[in-house]
Amino acid sequence: MSNILVVAPHADDETLGCGAYLFKQIGMGHNVTWLLVTQPTDAQKKDFFPEGYENRLDEVHRFYGFRESIRLGMPTARLDTVPMQDLTSKIAEVIRETSAETILIPFRNDIHTDHKVTFDATFSATKWFRNSTVKRIMAYETLSETEFSAAQIVNGFSPNLFVNVTNELSKKVEAMRIYSSELGNFPYPRSVEAIQALAQIRGATSGHRFAEAFQIIKEIQD
Repeated sequence: MSNILVVAPHADDETLGCGAYLFKQIGMGHNVTWLLVTQPTDAQKKDFFPEGYENRLDEVHRFYGFRESIRLGMPTARLDTVPMQDLTSKIAEVIRETSAETILIPFRNDIHTDHKVTFDATFSATKWFRNSTVKRIMAYETLSETEFSAAQIVNGFSPNLFVNVTNELSKKVEAMRIYSSELGNFPYPRSVEAIQALAQIRGATSGHRFAEAFQIIKEIQD
């Protein structure tokens, strides 16, 4: 049994980026903690979560069966205004408290600034002399963020780990449906069809019906 920490800049990033992987790990008996970095303002909650922000987060937590959900409450779409040292320290504290061994983070070159800042702060917090439990750091791809980055021209997402999620993809879709206000009709990137299509492409690359892809950022073997 291992301790896994998924770091999500925004609610739904954990599902879009690695939801099926999380279901797979939880099904294998591993402990998964969900760290949500930002929190929308009251006005943003009404616009993007008319069904009720707190209710949706609680429902997501229960549906996955996370060991724990932790919220840092940082400002959405303004994470770059938070002192990096402060954010890094808060994330480092969560890593220590959860004894995280595997950490999942958004891709460094995603188009959303909150994703870039989350990557940098988390990666800094995983220095071995700060948190010696960390053995693997994996970057996930987020529909509507990773594929729209200008960095695709030079330093795009280059997955080197593919996980068979044929049995878990339907649960990922169900989890995403909890975020009903975030889903749109295809060809909108955050749509059921797009989620399934990306999983098929990653599956075709790795010899599975459906897969999720990751970029291993760091791995330490004893």
